[in-house]
Amino acid sequence: MIEISSGTSTKKIPAYHFKATAHSNAVIDLFYKVRDINESWLDTSQWITHRFEQHNQEGKYILDQIVEFDWIAKRFKNIENVKGREPKIEEGDLTIPAVDTLSSLYKTRAKSFNVGDEFTLDVHSGRNWPLVVKVLKRETVKTEAGKYDCYLVEPFLRERGLFIQKGKKLQVWLTADEKKIPVLMQAEIFIGKVSAELIKMEFKPE
Repeated sequence: MIEISSGTSTKKIPAYHFKATAHSNAVIDLFYKVRDINESWLDTSQWITHRFEQHNQEGKYILDQIVEFDWIAKRFKNIENVKGREPKIEEGDLTIPAVDTLSSLYKTRAKSFNVGDEFTLDVHSGRNWPLVVKVLKRETVKTEAGKYDCYLVEPFLRERGLFIQKGKKLQVWLTADEKKIPVLMQAEIFIGKVSAELIKMEFKPE
């Protein structure tokens, strides 16, 4: 499930709050439990991330991560805990305006593109790195919410990404209109592939 709301970040700055959750069903839980929560606070005017959180369980892999961005001081703090490993705290410089892996999906939606296009986004997930996004094809996708004309886009992840670990594949189908609504996502995991599809859309008043 993906939720978007407007509010303020931890810095009291107007921000979009993105929250994406993924839960495996009861059958999958028996041998590979998935409980993923990703949250991001994105500046409404500058499109830069102020805070990013991951609280993910994928099988025996359990991660808790918080990244705080201080754009005035141009510094970041990354707190990362992986089960079975020593906790890690990193601090460093913010050298370029950047978004996190979750916000990168929404920055992609703000772009105009066609099949065959390729573009790069500056992403920060504890370190700066370029995220290359390719527009693979245009096709019709059918979900419980209906049938949609979509672009299939694939971000090529050099670091850990949304719901998935480094080196795995993520594909997203966005509606081929100005809204570019994500209607289907497929991600590789250790045992194969998980999918999330649009069931319905709800617009909540602020």
